[in-house]
Amino acid sequence: VDLSPEELEKYRVKKNDILINRTNSYELVGKTGIVKLDEELVFASYLMRATVKPEYSPDYISFYMNLTTVKEELRGMAVQSNG
Repeated sequence: VDLSPEELEKYRVKKNDILINRTNSYELVGKTGIVKLDEELVFASYLMRATVKPEYSPDYISFYMNLTTVKEELRGMAVQSNG
């Protein structure tokens, strides 16, 4: 990916950042994962990035966000579109 330094800083993900699927297939809306690599990475536009304070556990937050009840709540707010 060819990004300016400003874009790289804006879209950079760091170890322990949480990535949340905001679009794509309806079934995947709200699915989260944790960045475990300590490399120079950026995230795609269909994701949201959450950076947590060091005193909070990204593993716990991701576990909570992936609970069926939480994903159902998020999907209830999702708008489906065609194409």
